[in-house]
Parts: sequence; C-alpha cells; structure tokens
Amino acid sequence: MKRIICFLMIISVLLSFSVSTSASEEGVAKDITDSCEIQLIKGSGKISRLKDGKVSTECSTKESFELKITSDTAIYGVYLIWNHTPPMWKMEGESETVEGGEYGFWHEYKALSGGTEYTLSWSGEGHLADVYILSEGTLPDFVQVWEPPCEKADFLLLPTHADDEHLWFGGTMPYYAGELGYKIQVVYLMKHTYDRHHELVNGLWKVGVTNYPVISEFIDKYCKNLAKALSYYPEEEVLEFLVENIRRFKPEVIIGHDLDGEYGHGAHILNAKVLSEQALTVANNATRFQESFEKYGVWETKKCYLHLYQQNEIFINWKEKELSAFGGMNAYDMAQKGYEEHKSQVAYFTMSLDDRKAYGNGLFGLFSTTVGPDVLKNDFLENIPEQCLTTWVEPTPPIPSEPESSVVPSEPPASSESDNSENNTVKYAVIITAVCLAVLLLILCLVKPKDKSIKK
Repeated sequence: MKRIICFLMIISVLLSFSVSTSASEEGVAKDITDSCEIQLIKGSGKISRLKDGKVSTECSTKESFELKITSDTAIYGVYLIWNHTPPMWKMEGESETVEGGEYGFWHEYKALSGGTEYTLSWSGEGHLADVYILSEGTLPDFVQVWEPPCEKADFLLLPTHADDEHLWFGGTMPYYAGELGYKIQVVYLMKHTYDRHHELVNGLWKVGVTNYPVISEFIDKYCKNLAKALSYYPEEEVLEFLVENIRRFKPEVIIGHDLDGEYGHGAHILNAKVLSEQALTVANNATRFQESFEKYGVWETKKCYLHLYQQNEIFINWKEKELSAFGGMNAYDMAQKGYEEHKSQVAYFTMSLDDRKAYGNGLFGLFSTTVGPDVLKNDFLENIPEQCLTTWVEPTPPIPSEPESSVVPSEPPASSESDNSENNTVKYAVIITAVCLAVLLLILCLVKPKDKSIKK
C-alpha cells in the first residue's frame, strides 16, 4: 500500500513539473532556421552562408534576389543581418507582405503572422550575411529590435569611433538609457568596415540603447594629430555634420570628447574642437547651413560636458550605479560588457573609472550651460527641468470624487498574456495534484484492511 501511495505522489509531482516546464519552454521563440527548407530562386550564393551565424560570409547581388522559405512549424518572425545598408526588402506569405529596410538597420527583425511558406526578396544591390527564422514566443536575447533614431533626444553622445562611447563615456548609456529610460542618440563621426559596424550595434544593444545610431560618411583613418585629421576631414564639413545632428535631435545634454583627444588621436581632437568652438553656437544660428535649418530649425543645448575637461569638473561613480534592468550589475561593469562586444578592439585599451592618466570614464567637465552651474556634481541632468525630458508625463488633474452611493465598482484589470500563462500553469498543476490525491483516497477507501484479530 505504501508503494502505491509513493508512486502516485511521484507521478503527481512529475506531471506538475512537466506542465510548468512545458509552459516555460513554449514562452520563448525558437530559432527554426535549420529545420526550414530554403531555396534560392533568383541571384547567386550558397544558402549555407546565410545559416552559419558568421557575418564574414554572405550572399550578395547587384540585381534581383529571391529566397523561398518553407517550414513545417509556423513562422512568427524573421531576423536579418546585413553587411551593408540594406535595400528595401519584403517577406511575402500567403496572407501577408511585410517590408523592411526603410530605416537602414543592419540588424532587423520583423514579426510575421504564423504562415509556413514565405518568399524573401529585394531588387538591386544587397549583402545579406545571416537569416534567422523564428517560431512563436518571446524573442530570444540575440534578436535586436531597433527603433528609428530619436525624434527628440535627452542625450546626444558624439563618439568619434565605434568603442569610444563605452571607453570614454562609461556608464552613461546603461545608466541613463538602460536603467532610467531616457532617450540617448549616439552619432559617430567615423564610418568603419562592416565587421566594426556589427560590433557597434551589438555594443549599443548590450547596454540598453534601442534607437539606431547615426554614422557619418567620413571614412575612418588614423590621425596622429589635429593637422593630419584636418587634411582628411575638412573642418567645415565636420561642422555641418555636427550642427545638423544637434538640430535634428534637439538634445538637452551633449557629451563629447576630451579636447586633447584622450590619447592624442587627431580625429578625437577635431571632433571636440569643432563641437566646443563652433557647433554649439552655430546650431542656434538660423543664417548657417540653410538645409538643416529648413528641415529642423535651430536649437540651443542646455548643457554640454566634455570628457576629462578640467573646468567645472564632475565625477560620476559608475560603480555605485546598480542597475535593476541588468540584473543588479553596476553601470561601470555594463560599460565594460558593451566594450567587450568590440572584439577587434579590446586588446588595445583598458577601461578606467577615475584615473585621469588612464582616461577615467567617470571624469567630465561642464563646458557650457544655460541652466546654471552644477552643485551636486554627480549627475548630467542636474538643473535640467523635468518638463524638458522625454520621460516626463504631465500630471493628470484629479477627478472630483462622486457621492459614495453613485460610485460603480470598477472591473478588475484584464490580465496580461504572460499573467494568464502563469495562471494556467498553476491551475493545471493544481488540477493534476487534486486528481492524483482523489485517486489515492479512492484506493484507500476500496482496499480492505487485514483482519489482525486473534482467533481463540
């Protein structure tokens, strides 16, 4: 009898665990690319290059390209990795057509409605590195769902190269964007090779930036000093680029490079020089650069900080900024993780927090302000009115309460899909346990106890 009871209890626990585990696994979308049949209809290249997870291999064409994708499992998403700015592309199924490429995302995800056969196509030049086909469920961590560049930014970060944003600006992105939800727009002065572009977007996504970056057309070249940088990049063209982006994103705070270029890089020096000497004021001058003025108007930025600037200094201890959005890690460590995504660069620099000689990324100076000097000196947003920030929501005036007799009880809020899923899991587990216990009680009632009386 004891064996029967133990057996039933074990079955009950296993069934409950099975239901819970099954519900959990069903919640995350699966990469079903390998199980799909992918046929090349137009164009040239090896399909295996699109399924190997390597950006160093691709299918490229200067003409039309078409793939037919067939799956036994319903398809709920496609994630494409491109090696250059993509063409306009589309996924056509039996009952839907989804288009992409409009924002130039090198990493782009599009949701689909669950068909089993689609055609991926585009016209003109395209360089497709990888294709991921996804089932239904919450997206896995490797999928990046980018938003277009900001309409209005709280912060404008102006790194020169990919990786500068982590090394020199430290925990700014994980803290202010990833944790606090402010809009950060990153604008790079240099354009890199395709491999560093992938590192760039991977690094930004890692630290919580979701608005796609802006990258200039200035080709990256090493500049040992300012004179060499000016020989490659005309100062007026750099000024026009910076002014256009200040006007476009209308930031409350700008963060730029050290005037000495950190370790003396000429392009860093040029970036900081043009920003500090001209761009901040020219952006508010309607007589300069008419094209961007007519498109975006003028803008006066309230505060500008420069890395390692030795006047009006502030220190932000990124190691003290614990981030619930990143599992309790601090902003300094998250900046390090963002930098580690730049696999081609990590061997060249070591991150520092407060060592000026090692270019500490917690050290800044307030170069310009229209809202007064910093007092606390530990927050880029000190003195910025809340109403100017994208996170601010105007308070709703209180509604006068009605007499108690006329108040109608409100309905409870509808459960979210995830809440329903969790509730169903618990419900099924309880039902299974109850059934097993009922069977156990029934057996106990039916089994006749042995007669232990002694016959005389």
